[in-house]
Amino acid sequence: MAIQAQKIKLNMVPGGIIPVVHLSQNDIGRVLQFELYDGVSAASITTGTTVTVEGTKPDRHAFQYSATISGNVVTVDTVQQMVIVPGTVECTLSLTYNSQVIGTALFFMEVERSGLDMSADVSDTELPALMDLARANAER
Repeated sequence: MAIQAQKIKLNMVPGGIIPVVHLSQNDIGRVLQFELYDGVSAASITTGTTVTVEGTKPDRHAFQYSATISGNVVTVDTVQQMVIVPGTVECTLSLTYNSQVIGTALFFMEVERSGLDMSADVSDTELPALMDLARANAER
């Protein structure tokens, strides 16, 4: 089963409800498609506009990556640095034309903690060691 893109409507006009995108920690390669609006209408984006996704993670480390744009849809592929720290990540899509920022849009990524800590000591099973310990205790 292929993972489908998450589609999010995002308004370029400040003051509205800021969307929250739910992801899992280490959810690398997730495709986020932001449909940009200018109020109630689809945003009209000038050809040649570039987009970056910028964010600050809960550990206060930031990231900045290029995104792609087609019409009024911006596509972001998540990378490890975006989703490595669980918690709320404050993000901005920044649109630039001729070296000038022409618009921004805010969203949050809510990164859920992974069930497996990256520094955890992973074993196949602990059952044989526990059985040996039980045998040793029984023989005493």
